[in-house]
Amino acid sequence: MAVTASFYFLDVRDVADAPVAYGTDDPARDRLLDEPGRPDHWPRLDLTVDEGVPTDYLANNLGVRLCSPRLRAILDQAAGPADELQWLDARVIDEHGSRPYHVLHFPTVPDVLDRERTIWVDDELVVMPVIASGKVADHRIFTIPGGGGRIIVANDVRLAIRAARCTGITFSRVAVT
Repeated sequence: MAVTASFYFLDVRDVADAPVAYGTDDPARDRLLDEPGRPDHWPRLDLTVDEGVPTDYLANNLGVRLCSPRLRAILDQAAGPADELQWLDARVIDEHGSRPYHVLHFPTVPDVLDRERTIWVDDELVVMPVIASGKVADHRIFTIPGGGGRIIVANDVRLAIRAARCTGITFSRVAVT
């Protein structure tokens, strides 16, 4: 009997006192992340945290995947041979000064879904993804088509993030066939 790999959503931990980073909305910059591909020019994104200590995976008003250098290092090390991660510069400013952060962008979106079992809205927006185990052999960290800003990680990546005690993160299992 074959063992099916486990995958998890990596989400911002939603707690009452969680810090939130705020930045200025820039439609031109936002369009750089709307579609797959590598942005040629990315102006550094500056965000401010008014209350609390910035977490490793930081909630923000712009809907970007905002990662600390520590989380970035774990994801870079854990990426599979077919994963394509692009890191875009960001800076988080709080009462103690500024610190570097990174926006995670996926230049390519792999075809990993079981299209028959995935629940869709209008064949575009994924409501409940189901990953096809035969399509993810070389993937450890990825997003899905129609999945918005979602990040999906393999169980070994989840365990590495937990072992490093990264903050601001929660995981929920993704169905796999």
